[in-house]
Amino acid sequence: LCSTFEMAFGFSFCCFVAFHFFAMHSSVLCSTFEMASEVNLPEHICVGYANWHQSDDSIVDAVRRGVNVVIWFSIDLIKNRDGKAAVQRGPNMDEVARLVAKIRDLNLECVHLMSIGGWNAPHPDATLKAEEVFEALDEWNRKTCARPQLG
Repeated sequence: LCSTFEMAFGFSFCCFVAFHFFAMHSSVLCSTFEMASEVNLPEHICVGYANWHQSDDSIVDAVRRGVNVVIWFSIDLIKNRDGKAAVQRGPNMDEVARLVAKIRDLNLECVHLMSIGGWNAPHPDATLKAEEVFEALDEWNRKTCARPQLG
């Protein structure tokens, strides 16, 4: 499906011809579903997948070099002590928001996604109900992720 390699600045990326994800554009990163406008991925995408807690200018450099979809790594979607869906961990959202704003201010087109689980991180619990997952992600968007002061 894709060929992956490390670029000189230490940022993995994959090039895809066809790819479909629910995506949030840099201008609506971490906004609630009601506030998000529809975002279409470009016909040809070049995906950059950030490493653990990677939130430095190498992300901006990758976008300057052609990456047009950034996948931030990673939040965990877990079942909490009450048996409900909850989000834990994740990158430093202040730094992510700063970099998203910088990319936007440079007028670089980029879609931002957040990885949920994955390599060396727990995969989501498949027994969680869709409604609970939405509520947990929506709460995370509003309380943990959103940075309205950055636009």
